[in-house]
Amino acid sequence: MMLSFLDATKHSATVFCAFGATCLFVVSYLHWKGINDSKDTSGLINKFLIFSCVTASLFIIGTILDFCGGDVSEGVKWSMLVGNFCSFTANYLVYKIKQSNIKKAEEAGLSEKEYCLQLASSVPTDQQIEVEEF
Repeated sequence: MMLSFLDATKHSATVFCAFGATCLFVVSYLHWKGINDSKDTSGLINKFLIFSCVTASLFIIGTILDFCGGDVSEGVKWSMLVGNFCSFTANYLVYKIKQSNIKKAEEAGLSEKEYCLQLASSVPTDQQIEVEEF
């Protein structure tokens, strides 16, 4: 009885980790895509981005070390590695965009928010794109 419970728990852990990694991948991509398209980083906090990258790095290192002889199933290991790699990449790219915006805002004598609003006003809307294509 206990053995079947442990076996079911092992498979459940794999499913939950794979689902979590998939969600993390999707959220990380949407986060990066939204910032990359709008270039508006004014609402982001540098410390959060740095902390997110450090956290993902620790998970990546832990997962790689676990590959070397841990007791976790391969599915869990791979989902943790991929999910955290995607999280790290998205947060790092957003951090780079934010730092670029801060630098350009300072050069223009604007706050980051003012600079991002200026950027947003220069991005064409869907209606403008439709008119230009017509």
